Amino acid sequence: MHLACLCPTYGRPSLVRNALALFLGQDLQGHTAELWILDDAGQIPSQSGGPEGQRWHVISEAERYPTLPAKYTRLVELARPIADAYVVWDDDDVYLPWHVAVHARTLDPDIGADVSGNRWASRPAEAWSHPREVLSTAGRRSLDEPPAIEASASRFHGSLAIRRDCLDTLGGWIQTDRATFDQEMIGALIRHSKAGNPCEIHPPSYVYRWGDTGRHHCSGVMNRPDWYQLTPIQEPGIVEDFGPQYDDSTRRLLDILT
Repeated sequence: MHLACLCPTYGRPSLVRNALALFLGQDLQGHTAELWILDDAGQIPSQSGGPEGQRWHVISEAERYPTLPAKYTRLVELARPIADAYVVWDDDDVYLPWHVAVHARTLDPDIGADVSGNRWASRPAEAWSHPREVLSTAGRRSLDEPPAIEASASRFHGSLAIRRDCLDTLGGWIQTDRATFDQEMIGALIRHSKAGNPCEIHPPSYVYRWGDTGRHHCSGVMNRPDWYQLTPIQEPGIVEDFGPQYDDSTRRLLDILT
C-alpha cells in the first residue's frame, strides 16, 4: 500500500523540519509512503528528497490559500496519481514510528506486516482509520512527564487516515472556512462508514502537542471567525538549508514512548 502523508504548513519551518524527521523515522513495514508538504508562505524552496519508497516533497507557493481545507485539497491533487490512502500529518504534532504502518494495516488487509512482534490477525479492510485513543501533551508540567491518554471521540483530525476510494466518494475534503472543518470532516466520514481503529493493532501512535512547541496553536483561537487569518509567520525569512531535525520536545517524547 502506498500512503501519502499530507502536511500543510505556514510560517514555522522549524516545525516542518521536525515533521520531516518524524516521517523519515517511520518503520513502514513493507509499505511505501511519501510526505507532501505545502508551504504557502513561500519560505521553504520547492524540493524533493528521501530514499526510494519513502520520498518527501516540498511545494512552495507565495500566495496563501483561502482556507486550510483548500490546502488539503491541493495536497490530495499532488499525491493522487499513486496514492492508495492519505494520512494527515500536522506539522506541530508527533507521529510515533509505527503510525503509518498501523494505518496501512487497518486500511489494507492484504499485507501482513508485523509491528508489535506478533503476526496480525486477518481482518477486513476499513475505508478510513481513526484511533480510539491518542496521546496529548496538554497540561504537562515538564518535557520529562509522559503525555496523557485521551479518548479521541470525534476529535483529533490530525490522527486520520483515509483510503482514496473513500475520499473520492465523499467528494474530497470538507470545504469551509469554519474552524469546525476538522469535526465536520470526521462527521462526514462517520456517516460514510465505521472507522477502523489502529489501536486494536498497536498502542497509540499520535501525540497531540499543545504549548510545548513554542508556536502559535490554532486551537487557541478557533472560537473566532477569523481564526485562520490570525496564524502568524513566526519564523520569517527564506530557509536556505532545509532538512530533518527533531525539536527538544519530540526527542523527549520519543525517548519516553519508544
